Amino acid sequence: MDIPGVEQWREWKRMCAADLCAPATRSAFRRLGYAQVSKCLAQVGRGGLPEEDCWHRIEMAMWLPMARCKKRVKDHMFEACRGAGPGDLVPGRLGAYTRRVAATVVRDLLTHETRRLQEAELDAPILPEGDGLSLRDLLGDPHVARTDEQMDRDIVGELAVPVATRLVDKADAATRIMWVAHATGHAESDERVMRAAEVRNVVLGERRKAQVREALRLTAKKYPNESDDSCLSIAKAAIVIVMDRCVRWARATHACDELMGGTD
Repeated sequence: MDIPGVEQWREWKRMCAADLCAPATRSAFRRLGYAQVSKCLAQVGRGGLPEEDCWHRIEMAMWLPMARCKKRVKDHMFEACRGAGPGDLVPGRLGAYTRRVAATVVRDLLTHETRRLQEAELDAPILPEGDGLSLRDLLGDPHVARTDEQMDRDIVGELAVPVATRLVDKADAATRIMWVAHATGHAESDERVMRAAEVRNVVLGERRKAQVREALRLTAKKYPNESDDSCLSIAKAAIVIVMDRCVRWARATHACDELMGGTD
């Protein structure tokens, strides 16, 4: 999915609507809106909307005041998506923000068409190869507006997914068992943990430190325009996702049933 460039985002904010922008900028935002809305609609078995309609709906959702937010989504988005330097913007982060708004657009559309959100398959994963994130996860309670802080946490979590995927792919069985131990409240020095991992706790500690360092390295490499604090937040979120995926792996493979006893 192509994300508009920094200058196109600035032009769009200055002009207030894509339809008022230069043809190239207008086309870029129409393509973005169409891709984001269509991807959400496909997960609930609903056909796509006309390309020119999708971004307009996203714009309208941004301009409508949110009940629990002091600022409109559009204004807050540009503040939250600044890079490390003054005036810098991170296009990928802006795109992640508008994906959240696109999900809201789809929710409103489904509400209007079906009158009952539960009739839609909101629990279907957005992407088969993703982290199991569903439309219900994106939307939360349809009767409760998302706060600025919640929107920020959602974006950090989304940016953390590719980092977590790389970490899990690189992790051997012992490293995964180490994360299962942390997720289930067991110390690395627990005999059951060392027995399942087949290494001593000192080795597990080194594996943990190595994964944390790698999370920070991967985050900084993938998001070079993010500030140090932002990279740290993304790396922390990635580790949380890693632990969750390792628990799922342990349940599927029965790699450490002794540690999983008593957990659902």
